[in-house]
Amino acid sequence: YALKKALKDAGLQKAKLGTDDPRVITWLNGMGLPDVKGVEATTIFREIRMVKSDTEIGILRKAAAMNEEAMNATIASLRVGLPQSELEITYNTEIARRGGKAVYLSTGTMGKRKSTVQRNQLITFDGLCEYKHYLGDMGRFALCGEPTPDILKRAAAVKLGCDTAYAMIKPGVKGKDVTKAVVDAVRK
Repeated sequence: YALKKALKDAGLQKAKLGTDDPRVITWLNGMGLPDVKGVEATTIFREIRMVKSDTEIGILRKAAAMNEEAMNATIASLRVGLPQSELEITYNTEIARRGGKAVYLSTGTMGKRKSTVQRNQLITFDGLCEYKHYLGDMGRFALCGEPTPDILKRAAAVKLGCDTAYAMIKPGVKGKDVTKAVVDAVRK
């Protein structure tokens, strides 16, 4: 109804509107704007959303920073015997302290979730938070104890993949090209 009012106030009762949700036009027609027509514009909206203002970039940076800080605090809380469910509580609390909203923290070990943190167990962390409707996303891994040679080898491969991505990422570079280069580097 707010959209209907905005369209009427702008004199657009008979306009052709681009939308990324085809239901909107049906709803507007049913609310008393029968002459409003719709055009599929998902791709256009997607392209427009790729360009970020300085304000949006600042919000994205804040979301990323709070996610990293919360993830670091969560990893710092690791101790042998800690229930893995406590990791999510710590993460959620740390995000909230920074003014954000935790979406999820997924933790696991070689694809499986254990009930408690084990010595020398590699734990993956995938955390997603929201700040002012923008998302911060990151992954990490950690362990309590000493890494095995295999874990050190895998960590070096991940670092090489990250370094490869950082060296390539710039305006105009396609995501699929970065992904391919990262996968190739990690496999080598």
